[in-house]
Amino acid sequence: MKKFAIIISCIFLLVLLAGCGTPPKFATGYSSNDDPATAARKATQDAIAALGDVPVKGLVFVVYYPKDGIDADNPAQYCPDESKEKLAAETVAKIAADLGTANGWARQIPKPKATKAVAKDASKPANDTAKKTDRTDADKKPVAKSADGKTVKTHTWEPKPNAKKSSEKPTAKPPAKSVAETPKKTAPTKFKGSSKAIPNIGCRARGMTQAGTLKQGVAVLAIGGHQANCRSSRIAIYKDRYASGRRTAREMQSVPGLKLVVVLAEMQLCFGSETESRADDFLRGMMGNLPRGTIMLGGNSMNVPGASGKAALAGREFHNGLALEGQIVSMGIGGPIRVYANQTSEFKPV
Repeated sequence: MKKFAIIISCIFLLVLLAGCGTPPKFATGYSSNDDPATAARKATQDAIAALGDVPVKGLVFVVYYPKDGIDADNPAQYCPDESKEKLAAETVAKIAADLGTANGWARQIPKPKATKAVAKDASKPANDTAKKTDRTDADKKPVAKSADGKTVKTHTWEPKPNAKKSSEKPTAKPPAKSVAETPKKTAPTKFKGSSKAIPNIGCRARGMTQAGTLKQGVAVLAIGGHQANCRSSRIAIYKDRYASGRRTAREMQSVPGLKLVVVLAEMQLCFGSETESRADDFLRGMMGNLPRGTIMLGGNSMNVPGASGKAALAGREFHNGLALEGQIVSMGIGGPIRVYANQTSEFKPV
C-alpha cells in the first residue's frame, strides 16, 4: 500500500512539473509588403509560428513606410506615411485580440466566421422577409361565409394606436443604435478596452532583420511560453524626466518575475530643451523603481524631417492599436529567464 501511495505521489509530482509549461521564448518575423495590413499580418504570424505550440504573451513591433515618391534609401529625405503606419498597428492589435480570445494559443487563431445570411434567407419563404406589421390584404381583411351564404366579417387588422401617431409625426430622436454611430463606439474601444488582448507596443522605426535593414515594412518580436508574463503601459512624457521614469517603472512592478523592460519613446525624451531634466534623470527614475537586476532597453521613434522646434523631436508610438505622440510605451517581461546586456555607440559595429 505504501509503495502504491509513493507511486501515485511521484506521478502527481510529475504532472505538476509538466503543468508548469515552457519558459519564456522569443521569435521574430518581418515583411516588406507594400500593403501595410498584409505586411503586419505576415510578420506577426511568422513570429507566432516560430514560437511553436506555446501561448503568446506579448508583441513588440516597429513599422516604417515612407510616402510614395520618397527615396527610402536616403533617411534624411524620408517622409512617413502615417495612414499606413496606423493600419499596420491596428492589424497587429487585431491579431493580438484574436490571440487573447483564443487564450493565447498561437495555433488557435480564430478565423473570421462566414456569414450565414444567404443560407438563412434561402430556407425561408419569400414572404417571410417582410416585417411582421406588413400584412397582406388577405391577412388584413379575412372573411368567412355563414350557412345562408352571406359574408361575415371575422377579423380586421388595424395598427396599434401609437403606431398610427408615430407614422404621422416625424421622429424627433435618431435610433438608439444608428449605423453612423457604430464605428465610433466599436473602433476605438476594440483596441483600447479589450482586457483579453495580448499586450502589444510599437513605434516608427526601420526594422533590422536577418535580411538587413528594411526599406519599408513591419518587423515583430513575439514573446511566448506558459511561464512568460507580459504587461504593457503608456504614459505621457513629463517635463520632469525623473517622474516619467518613476511612473513607467511603477507600471511594470506588477509583472511577476520581472526581468526585462522594453521602452519605446521619441527623441524629445532625450533631447528636449523645454526642461532642465535630462535623459539620465529618466534612467534614474526607471532603475530606482524597478526590482534589482532588471534590464532595461529601448529606443526612440523616427521623427519627421524638416520640422522645427519641438516637432523636430517628435515621433509615433503605438499601444494596443492606438497611434500616439509624445508618449512612452513600455513592455515588461517576466519569468524564469536570464537577461544579459551590452552596448556600443553608433560609430562602432554592433
